Parts: sequence; structure tokens; C-alpha cells
Amino acid sequence: MLSINTILFDFDGVVIDSEPLHAKAKKLALEKYKIPYPETIFDDSKGRTDKVFFDYISNTLDKGHQSSDFYQDSKKSVFEKIINELKLIEGFLPFLEKVKMKGIRTALVSSASKSSLAMVDNIYHISELFDLVITEVDTKRHKPYPDPYLKALEMMPVTTSQSVVRILPMELSQQRRRDV
Repeated sequence: MLSINTILFDFDGVVIDSEPLHAKAKKLALEKYKIPYPETIFDDSKGRTDKVFFDYISNTLDKGHQSSDFYQDSKKSVFEKIINELKLIEGFLPFLEKVKMKGIRTALVSSASKSSLAMVDNIYHISELFDLVITEVDTKRHKPYPDPYLKALEMMPVTTSQSVVRILPMELSQQRRRDV
């Protein structure tokens, strides 16, 4: 029988649902500066850092009129104003409580910035719930590369054969949580 001693949790879509809020903040920032964008841009950039997104905006859609940092600052300002709209994924806290009661170690693994995580912590105290937290500053390459997960495994006293990564699509993840 397989004995699991560690679960690595993806942040967005498993713990919180911030993608709609990030997309809203990016959209409002782009509209503020009248930057035209394709309809699929927000879905296409899920899981990517703001730097990657706004590098694309600055270099491709705005053709270098403003820097990536300029747009990131604008988006961050908008996001801070709407952060209270953020919701935890339904069923996450009861699931995590069961995991902790079984003595299973946990890590939060994300490409999110430390400042984004800090904003969420101000509302939900997420960092306190995990044994380890990995953010964008902990690895050079971010998702979709496996580097953040590999870093978490390296930093925790685990074997990969006894670890699980929780990165299911949100809809499936919600159903599975209800089944636990």
C-alpha cells in the first residue's frame, strides 16, 4: 500500500481562485492605457508570472512605448484595490485539515510573487497553513517548468515516491475534494 507523507499544493486553482481577479486587474490596466489585446490573452497566460505577461505586452502589443515594469505596477495597483473579492477554493480548508490530521507534510508551490502571496495572507493567512512555501523568487524558471515543485521536494525531507502534487484542474479538483 502506498504511504503518502507529503502533498505539494499548487496555489491558484487548488487553494485560491485568483486567476479571474488577476485577469480583471490586467484587463483594467490594459484598458487604462488603451492597449488592444486578443480575447484569449488572459486564458493563455494563466500560471505565468506577471513579468512574462507584461514583457509580452510591452514588447509586442505596445511596441516598447512603456516598460514591462510600468504595466506591472499599474496592474498591481488595481489588484490591491480588488483583492477583497478573492475566494478560497470551496472545500480546500476541510481537505487540508484532514491532511494535517493524518500528519502529512504540505507545501504551497506557486509562481506567484511574494507580494501577491502577502496580499492573500492578509486575508486568509495561507502561509501559516503550510510547512513550506515556494514562490517565484525561489526558482529561476517558473511553471509550466517543474522547477518550483522540484525545489519544494529538495527542501523537504521526502522521497518522491511518497509525495503527491495537487494540480488538478479546478473543476475536477473541487469534485475530488468533496469525495475525500
